[in-house]
Amino acid sequence: MLGYAINSKLLDPALGARVMLAVGLSMFITPLLARIGRTIGERDDRAHRERAVQEQAQGYAGARGKIIIAGFGRVGQQLAKLLDARGIAYVAFENDARLVSKLHAEGAPVYFGNAARPELLRLVNADEAPAIVLTMDHPASALQAVRGIRREFAQVPLFVRSRDEKHARSLRRAGATVIVPETLEASLQLSAFVLEAMGLDERTVDGIVDRERDLFAAQLDDAGLREVGTHRP
Repeated sequence: MLGYAINSKLLDPALGARVMLAVGLSMFITPLLARIGRTIGERDDRAHRERAVQEQAQGYAGARGKIIIAGFGRVGQQLAKLLDARGIAYVAFENDARLVSKLHAEGAPVYFGNAARPELLRLVNADEAPAIVLTMDHPASALQAVRGIRREFAQVPLFVRSRDEKHARSLRRAGATVIVPETLEASLQLSAFVLEAMGLDERTVDGIVDRERDLFAAQLDDAGLREVGTHRP
């Protein structure tokens, strides 16, 4: 385009040469700057991970007999808030090193790590945990964690958040004790609010919602998935 503009006398040749030089230099420098940026970012992330590991080393010894929360996003944090309010001890794991450093500095018992790793769970005495709760967003990660935990800790109650019915089936086959399908719960809670707004009393609405939960559990049972738990507020 610059060459056409210069040949067509639309652009002064001297100015065009300077513009072409600037474009050429930017094309040469941009990959170098991107590489430098990645290096700085990786170094910063590595520093956060190392700091998180150092901070958590002392916390493992006191984790015996506590509920283990795997994944400390919005769902994990809400669960921790309810446990704190009732004086129930927990320890949580999260893969986001920055979030771990921030929450750990605030006094939360949150540590960096992947709860699908049996060696990590053994450090916090997972075999003595009242329950392990998986709240991670990624379905494949949750399924991998259930399989790993069940291989090493067959008797520990395992509560798992599922994406939908298909995911719930996979989690049950992998050994989850209680499964909470988030799509089902969201639709039931929304339906409950609508029914109450239409004038139905709370007890009637609760009965309707419970029946729908039981129906969902029965459908899973019909598919050969027994003892699937559902959430009751």
